Amino acid sequence: MSGSIECRLEDRDGSFVGFSVSRVLYQKRSEFQNIEIVESDAWGTVLIVNGHQQFTPIDEAYSTEMRAHVPIYSFPQKPKSALLIAGVSGTCLQELVKHESFDEIVSVDLDPELLAACKKYFDPVNSYSKPYDDRRVKMVFADGHEYLKQCVANGKTFDLIIRSTVVEKVCSDHVRSLNGPSFYEAAADALSPDGILILSTGIQTLADQPARDTIVQLRKHFPNVGIYTSTIPSFGQGTWTFTWASRTIPLDKIPLEVLEERFRAAPVSTQIYNSDFHWASFRLDNFHRYVARK
Repeated sequence: MSGSIECRLEDRDGSFVGFSVSRVLYQKRSEFQNIEIVESDAWGTVLIVNGHQQFTPIDEAYSTEMRAHVPIYSFPQKPKSALLIAGVSGTCLQELVKHESFDEIVSVDLDPELLAACKKYFDPVNSYSKPYDDRRVKMVFADGHEYLKQCVANGKTFDLIIRSTVVEKVCSDHVRSLNGPSFYEAAADALSPDGILILSTGIQTLADQPARDTIVQLRKHFPNVGIYTSTIPSFGQGTWTFTWASRTIPLDKIPLEVLEERFRAAPVSTQIYNSDFHWASFRLDNFHRYVARK
C-alpha cells in the first residue's frame, strides 16, 4: 500500500503533518486505540496511534534523550527511582536504564498490543524492548492515573516521574485521564520531596498553548515550574516543549559548568544530548517565555 497519510498532531488548531508512505507494516485496532506502523519515504518507520505520529527512529533522540537526561542531570544527587507513564514503546526507557544510579524503574501503559507491535517492527534496528530485560525495570499494564493514585494510597514515591505522551492533543478517554487537576495532584503526591516531574507538552502555537494550562495547574503544587525545548524534525511544525516541575530544584537555573561536571562524573552514551544542549534548552525565545510566564 502506498500514497499519502496525514498524521494530525496539532489538530486542535487545524494544522497537520503529512508524508508519503511506501507501505503499511502494521494496522490494528486494539482494545484501547488504533495502532499503525508505516514505512515512510522521508522518515523511515513511523509509529502512529489514533492518527497521531508518535515517533520515528530517525530523530526520536531529540525527544527521548531530552525527556530522560535533562531531569537526571538536574539532580544534585542522582535519582534512585523512576516512573515512566505511557512509554511502552521503550524509546525513553532505553535512556533511563543507561543510568546506574536507578534501583527501580516502573513503566506503566495500558496497551500490551502496542508493546508487541513495537517489538516486532522496531527491534531489529533499535532494540527498544531490550530495556525490559533489565532487572531494575518493572512493566505494569494499567491506567497511569489509577496507578499513581494506588502509589499515593500505599505511600509509594518516585524521584523522577515522566509522562511521555502529549495527552492534551489526544482524544482517547484513557489517555486524556493523564491530564488535568486530579492527575497533577496525584503526580505531586507520588513524587519524592526532592523529585522532578516531566511532561511532554508538544508544540505551542499562538492559537493553542496546552503547556500554559498545564503550568497553571502545576503551580498549585510546585514552586518551581517551567518549560524547556527541543526540535524534532519529523514533527515539522515548531519547537517541541517539555513542562517540568519540582519542589526544590529550579531546573532552569543550573549553571552550565555544574551540568558539565555532573556529566563528566557519570557519563552515558547519547546521540544528541550534551551539557551545552541541556543548558540551551532552557534559554527560551519571547513566545515560549510568554507561555511559561508566572
